[in-house]
Amino acid sequence: LFEGDLFLDIGADAWYLDDVMEAAERGLAGGTSLAHFEPEGKMNRAMFATVLYRAEGGEATAEPAPLEDVKPGTWYTDAVNWAYESGVAYGVSETKFAPLANVTREQAATMTARISDYARETLAKAQKMGLLSGYEDGTVRPQNTITRAEGVTLLMNTVRFLEAA
Repeated sequence: LFEGDLFLDIGADAWYLDDVMEAAERGLAGGTSLAHFEPEGKMNRAMFATVLYRAEGGEATAEPAPLEDVKPGTWYTDAVNWAYESGVAYGVSETKFAPLANVTREQAATMTARISDYARETLAKAQKMGLLSGYEDGTVRPQNTITRAEGVTLLMNTVRFLEAA
């Protein structure tokens, strides 16, 4: 997939470089192609469910979720079914997940907090420690769509924090 080299669209001084590289090395998140990560690209609900699924070990659920817009055999089917069945992410309705809809910062933080029961208390502490940081103007902008760089940074901060706990 990549051989430790930088993605062509990530500068050596990018604030998210270490997180993206570690996520790629661990197989948790990859680029949009072999050479590009698209760090400012928007992260959708399927992408975020997929990185959480991989962080939790990627075990497929036995039963598909009752979601009309998650068809068998897509790149995100197992991840979305896992997220739905484990309570990490719910649908936008009883029958729709909206896998290609952008995920907001507050939705991503909520899904991350739901990874498992043990993570809830630790994640609350982690947020106080700045794992999900705000913008330079001091705002968090919870309704903003999370970028791929922000999503991977949130994931890696959480993974490292839970590994150290």
